[in-house]
Amino acid sequence: MKSTPPNSSEPLGAKEIIEKIKEIAQCSNEEATQLFNYAREHGEFIHNGIRFELTRENVAKDREVWRNAFSQDLVKFKKDNQNTFIETGTGNGDGVAAALQAGFTKVYSIELNPILSDRASITFKDDPVEIITGSSCEELPKLFKKIGEPFFLWLDAHWSGGLHIGEKMGSYLPKELAAIVTCNLDFEDSSILIDDMNHYKNDNDFITLIEILLRAIKKNTSPQLYDSPTQHTFMKAL
Repeated sequence: MKSTPPNSSEPLGAKEIIEKIKEIAQCSNEEATQLFNYAREHGEFIHNGIRFELTRENVAKDREVWRNAFSQDLVKFKKDNQNTFIETGTGNGDGVAAALQAGFTKVYSIELNPILSDRASITFKDDPVEIITGSSCEELPKLFKKIGEPFFLWLDAHWSGGLHIGEKMGSYLPKELAAIVTCNLDFEDSSILIDDMNHYKNDNDFITLIEILLRAIKKNTSPQLYDSPTQHTFMKAL
């Protein structure tokens, strides 16, 4: 077993760390991303006898860079009449923080893991934020009934390692979108943005399925893939 000390005194961002994990652990990008997410929660991981440590400085820089980039995306895509942000998959709360930074005046976030939802409730207790614990497939229909104005919907609820529990994106996202379809809402003035589509850019069947579901939710939309400065690829239906 060996430790992997940083090569530089400068903290690395997520993309650089994931590339380093791929090199050291000899694994795929998806596996490296999962190991990175685990390390963000636990500070380290052991893979094939190799111990990899992630410093607080690395985590802090990664989260700050991601929040700022995502906030810029939200400012770019947010419509003037959209003051409400809905998120599935609270995680560490970076999406909530980015939404507040982007100017949304009310934020709802749904998280399956009660550990993460409790943390977020404490973190954002003084902000216009409501953290909901549960499955987004069950909680979104309830939430839609209480919101009577256009909103921006950010879908990021799936397993990704560590405390980010649930089903894998390939099985859960279609279920989540199907649950939204059954709500039969008017999405003309509301928008949808889906995270982590970079894992499926070469899966034409999955892309087609998601596009069909988005068109069933938001009539006359033209879903598009978008390469974000966050280093993720989103699918947008604005």
